[in-house]
Amino acid sequence: MRYPVVRRYFIVKNVFGLQYLVRKLVSSLLILFLCCPAFAQSLTVVDQHGKPVENAVVSFPMSNDALPKSKGIAIMDQVNKQFLPRVLVVDKGQYVSFPNSDDIRHHVYSFSSIKPFEIKLYKGSDEPPVLYDKAGIGVLGCNIHDGMVGYIYVTDNEIAKVTNASGQIMFDETLPKTIQIWHEDLSFEQTKRVSVPVSWVDSEAVVTVELVRRVEAKSRSFGSRKFGSKG
Repeated sequence: MRYPVVRRYFIVKNVFGLQYLVRKLVSSLLILFLCCPAFAQSLTVVDQHGKPVENAVVSFPMSNDALPKSKGIAIMDQVNKQFLPRVLVVDKGQYVSFPNSDDIRHHVYSFSSIKPFEIKLYKGSDEPPVLYDKAGIGVLGCNIHDGMVGYIYVTDNEIAKVTNASGQIMFDETLPKTIQIWHEDLSFEQTKRVSVPVSWVDSEAVVTVELVRRVEAKSRSFGSRKFGSKG
């Protein structure tokens, strides 16, 4: 069957138009695939009683092909006589600034082996940042206000994130079968990390950790030394 010349022209034009749209769609999908993660995975941390664990750090090794990103100065603020955030994740070699946003002075200390330091009574944000050049857990306190406790988690070629109030985190990376968990209530020393397997419940990743119940002492200490002591 032979079509009139005009009709054949429109058929050919429509075919080429359709091919153009298909090529554009494939290109867009390819760009989306290369630039954006395929999917995000949710992970929930719960304790031995099934309750969500807030401020837990979930970590696992960074893949060999992952490029480390250069990060600027991290901020550990002081608001309403509390460190904000309570748990801060930084990379090894990153600087941390400790501004005091309160109207009163604070005296920030850390006796942790990864970075012992002190910033004596001060207000504002004029103090120079502190370099965290060793991986591990840094425990913070204030010599004036015993209720102030904070933590610096220093990574070394790790993917690490902090859980929210619901015990959840979103990861763009594929989760391994086993991950590392840190939380201040995993041990009395507050520096213990544990390896736990990842379980899957209704397509949601869940890990369970056993927390210890700490009794708050009248004066806080780190190891055998009290904040503010010279011995």
